[in-house]
Amino acid sequence: MNRLEVIQSLCTQNGLSKVEAAKIVSIFFEQMSDALEKGDRMNK
Repeated sequence: MNRLEVIQSLCTQNGLSKVEAAKIVSIFFEQMSDALEKGDRMNK
């Protein structure tokens, strides 16, 4: 699943606009990237 597919899924399943969904996806990936750079682990 690519970034655009995640955005579309958020729109479809949660009634978000594309702008809202794109912002959520962007924040998620920024936070995940920052955590990994610090050496944090990603848990389920």
